[in-house]
Amino acid sequence: MNKEDQKKLRVRLINLSNIIRAEQKTLLIEAANFETLPNKNLLRQIAELELNITAIDNTIAEFEE
Repeated sequence: MNKEDQKKLRVRLINLSNIIRAEQKTLLIEAANFETLPNKNLLRQIAELELNITAIDNTIAEFEE
C-alpha cells in the first residue's frame, strides 16, 4: 500500500472510530439511566464497541510508525 492510500485509509479509520465512539457514548448514557445494573445485552454492546475502538486505534497507530 502506498503512502497516499495509507493516508486515505487512516482518515477513513479515524472517521469510523468517531462513529463508533459516538454510538458507544449514546449507549453509556442509556446505561447510566438505569436504577440498577443495565441489562447484559446493553453491557455487551458497549464492550464490543470498546473492542472495535481499540482495534481501530491499534491499526491507526501502525500507520503512524
